[in-house]
Amino acid sequence: MNAQFGRTIAWVLAAVLLAANVAGYAFDLYAAYWWFDRVLHAATLFAMTFWLAVFIPPRLLVLACILLGETSVWAERTGGGGFILPDAWLYAGGEAGARSLLGAVTASTIGVAGTTFSVMIAALSLRLRPDGAAPPAQLRPRRGNLAAEDDPGRRAALPRHP
Repeated sequence: MNAQFGRTIAWVLAAVLLAANVAGYAFDLYAAYWWFDRVLHAATLFAMTFWLAVFIPPRLLVLACILLGETSVWAERTGGGGFILPDAWLYAGGEAGARSLLGAVTASTIGVAGTTFSVMIAALSLRLRPDGAAPPAQLRPRRGNLAAEDDPGRRAALPRHP
């Protein structure tokens, strides 16, 4: 995909989402359809990510994140975050509070990963056992003569599926 094609797609996405947003307010689609807001929100996030990928080089995004992080640390240490960042964005728990918060997030992440892995292993072991979970009858291959299955008189002679 060349750069011009990517930029065209980005502009088209922006125009379509702007038109959908205007139509949502003009025709009261947000109140009429509960899913309209969710779909438009997801599409907007996708379009914004696409815009960032097309128009802004990744090096600038990394640099912006580093600058934001350093600014946040400076604002927390000096207490001068009121004019740069809102006070609600600053964590006032100190080093011990940050360490305990990081520990809680890490523990919950490891717990979720462990549970997901355990469920995956259980599902695979059940599926791979010879006497384990069998596929439903609709997914099993048919046995016997298909022409005989269509004839009601000969249906009784056909072997039944277990």
